[in-house]
Order: sequence, then structure tokens, then C-alpha cells
Amino acid sequence: METVSKPFFEQFYSAHLNWAFENAIYWCIWSRNRLSGIEAVRKIVETEGQAKRIVEEAQSRAEEILARASEEAQKVRQTSTAEAEQRKVQMLRETRDKAEADARSSDVETDSLLGNYKKLFENRKDDAAKKAVKLVLGG
Repeated sequence: METVSKPFFEQFYSAHLNWAFENAIYWCIWSRNRLSGIEAVRKIVETEGQAKRIVEEAQSRAEEILARASEEAQKVRQTSTAEAEQRKVQMLRETRDKAEADARSSDVETDSLLGNYKKLFENRKDDAAKKAVKLVLGG
């Protein structure tokens, strides 16, 4: 049996030990970063749960925003309706006041015309009576 020289032996094993050590470190790092099947499933389930919570929160916020928008729209409609009702009441009041003023003015004008016609009638009646007396008396 032949013996291997000491330097070759040391060189072979020191290189092999270096490689084995580096390889062991590499595998430790790789296995630390690598997920096992169970860990991968757990991570997927956890991620899905987070995604589901995010979607539910977004949906909840969207529903809250829609509810607030609906409330604001209702308030705007109520305000608009109330303002329109106030404008209608004001317009009706102004129209009634104008109509009453026109009616009073018309009454005054009618009373004035009636007074004038009455005077004219009285004057003509007096003239007709004078002419009738004059004709009867000989005239």
C-alpha cells in the first residue's frame, strides 16, 4: 500500500473542507430563504387573508362614501326644494300684491268713470228736462 504524501493530503482535504464549508453555508442560507411547502401554503393563506381584508376595507369605505354622498345629495335636494318653495311663495305674494294694487287702481278708475258718467247723465237729464219744460210751455 502506497502512502500519500502529506502535502497532497493536506491540500486535498483543506480544499475539500473549504468547499464543504462554503457549500454548507450556501445551503444554510438557501434553506433559510426557501420556504417549506407548509410555510409556502401558510404564506399564501396569510397573503390571501390580507388581500381579502384590504378588499373588504375598500368596499366598506366605498359604501361609507356612497352613503355620505347620498345623504349630501338628499340634503341638497331638500335645500333646493325649500328654496324653490320660498321663491314660489314670494312670487305668489308679489303677484297677489300686484293684482290687488291693479284691482284697487281699476276700482278707482271705474269709480271715477262712474262719477263722470253720473255727472254727464245728470247734466243731460237736466238739459232734457229744461228742453221738455220749454217745449211744453211754449217754447
